[in-house]
Amino acid sequence: MDRDRNSERLKEYLEDYLIKRGLDLRNNFPCLNPEHADANTPSMAYWKGHNKVRCFGQCDRTFDLFDIIGFDYGTSDFLEQLEIAERLYGKGENLTSANENKRKSKARKEPPPPPDFSSLYPAYHAQLGKTTYFTERGLGPEIQERFSLGYDEAAKAVVIPISSRYYITRKTKEKAYRNYGSVEPLNLAALYQADPVFITESAIDALSVLELGFQAIALNGTPHQKPLLDPLEKYPQKISTPGAKPPLLVILFDNDPPGHKAALEFSDKLIALKVPHIKPELPKWYEDPNQALKLHKRNFKALLEDILGMEPEEPQQTPKAEIMKPTQNPPTQAQEDRKETARKAQLSGFQDIFFHGEYKDSYIPTGFKALDELLYDGLREGLYMLGAVSSMGKTTYSIQMAHQIAEQGHSVAYIALEQGREEILAKSLSMLTGSQEDNSYPASAREIRRYSLLPEHYRPGIQRARERLSKYAANLFIYEEIEGGMHSLVKNHIAETGEPPSVIFIDYLQIMPKPLGFSSAQDKQIVDANVNMLRRLAREYHIPILALSILSRTYYSKPLTLQAYKETGGIEAGADYLLGLQAYNMAEWASGAVTGAIYDFHSLYKQEYRDLELVILKARNGVPGTIPLRYYPKFNFFNEMKPEDMPR
Repeated sequence: MDRDRNSERLKEYLEDYLIKRGLDLRNNFPCLNPEHADANTPSMAYWKGHNKVRCFGQCDRTFDLFDIIGFDYGTSDFLEQLEIAERLYGKGENLTSANENKRKSKARKEPPPPPDFSSLYPAYHAQLGKTTYFTERGLGPEIQERFSLGYDEAAKAVVIPISSRYYITRKTKEKAYRNYGSVEPLNLAALYQADPVFITESAIDALSVLELGFQAIALNGTPHQKPLLDPLEKYPQKISTPGAKPPLLVILFDNDPPGHKAALEFSDKLIALKVPHIKPELPKWYEDPNQALKLHKRNFKALLEDILGMEPEEPQQTPKAEIMKPTQNPPTQAQEDRKETARKAQLSGFQDIFFHGEYKDSYIPTGFKALDELLYDGLREGLYMLGAVSSMGKTTYSIQMAHQIAEQGHSVAYIALEQGREEILAKSLSMLTGSQEDNSYPASAREIRRYSLLPEHYRPGIQRARERLSKYAANLFIYEEIEGGMHSLVKNHIAETGEPPSVIFIDYLQIMPKPLGFSSAQDKQIVDANVNMLRRLAREYHIPILALSILSRTYYSKPLTLQAYKETGGIEAGADYLLGLQAYNMAEWASGAVTGAIYDFHSLYKQEYRDLELVILKARNGVPGTIPLRYYPKFNFFNEMKPEDMPR
């Protein structure tokens, strides 16, 4: 029999090959072409009767058995593909059609097992020292040795052996994976021991969990759940201990919409099998378990320990929703009873959250006592705006607040778009010298920059300020620009520290970069877009964001109102809290209630200190009010005035 006829008959084994590869042919599955960009979308289907598969996505092509073998074994040479197929399913005169076999015998002889790759692994493992890829991904020597991880120098790809029948390669310079053999889970043996097991999408994620001393299994793609579900379904027969149950499983898929969807579907299958499991979600700043390991190993280990303390998902019956058709008749007693039951259930849930310890009121004190009282203890999640006319001390006030928060141990990101890092640091040290209660001499920012020329009696105060700052400087991050947008800045902060900042300060709103798509927009439109973006960012990371805003010059001589923010865009509607700085007793001066003197704003600049007031115009969690302040511009600090200090 010639090879052409032989190859046509071999194509009939495509169905068998795909099933042994771990695919469920009843449903669509991800495209098997390694050049297909989206490897997670189920865009391929088996074309029964034609011995082909078709990709309805990017490829828009059909493939036969030889194409798939070429993908899996990394060869485009047809003779090599044919040789592999013959090794799998036989060749020559002994080969008969798969369809003929089905007709002749109900129990067709199984084809020979797939090739054994184990002879390749030692050579790949020997080249491991030529790459730092696994080390950079957070995996130590012990894990690299235990799983015989390797490197293919010719292909510039790392090698992850899964079994003698299956291994994975991944390019070190690009995200390009290739499967060799039929897909199998990594470390399936963990299913037959007692410790909880984390189930991940990829092998590198499972290795990341194993690196921390936990048990883990990788599906090697969410569509490949069958090789894990099958042994779970037959679990008692798989081990020698009668009545034994599988270990607690923890679904830890990628932290993205496809991963969340796949986790939910996998959880439903485990519930159907009555397998106890946990379905947590990683914090938003981690994309997957390996990123969590790389960014913050200690925090990630603590997180996994906390996850194991969660209550497992239990099988439960979900009653079908009862559909009520529109009617003009009054509701029946049964309908009223259902409404009352629902109301009580909702109230019960409310009580669980607020009265039984599930709700945690999270706030951060500002360090300004009177302000904290009006804000009900401090800053909470949301967008805060601090507005004032030019030179009223907005930046100084926000820098002082940032330091007071950082000194409590909170991580603070200060985005200085107007003033440089050196100027901010000089003002910070000046503020610390001015607010010291000893008898040392305070120093201005200009004097601090000229430290080497200062008289000796200035230096002890500056030195003590430096020592005080050094105790919490690691909590204060100053950024001079926003590269790639605010979300990118926060993600970079997480990459550096392992968590988002506790508070973000922005100095100031009107000079923030234009959002994408707003290059030709008007100033007010740009401000509105940035306000909405900042508010979403505060909600996403559950943090307070305080942005400074410049107000119209007309407010040099009239008191601040909500109208001041309406004139600069949609700040009034978009912000959760509106604060402003103005001259002390401004409302009284403007109304004529204070007599005997003429209000002169410019004379304010000539004084050693300025008596101002902080006005809270809007507060979603707090009360409006006014706080008298004394501002020392030379030494860059504010004091909240006591009653005896207030001007008469």
